[in-house]
Amino acid sequence: FGYPYERCAEILVKVLEDFDPIARNVKRVIICLYMEKAYKVFMEVFNKHLKEFKGGK
Repeated sequence: FGYPYERCAEILVKVLEDFDPIARNVKRVIICLYMEKAYKVFMEVFNKHLKEFKGGK
C-alpha cells in the first residue's frame, strides 16, 4: 500500500534470518506477491542476500 518493495524485502530477509535459529522444523516459507514488479524486486533482494550468505559478497 505504498511501502517501498525493496525496503519490505530487506525487512523480510532480516526477519527470516532472525527466525531461522528457532524454527529448525520449518521446511518452507511461502511469500505471496501480487505484482510482477514486487516479485522482481524481492528476487533481486533475496538473491543478493543469498549470495552474501554463501560467501560471495
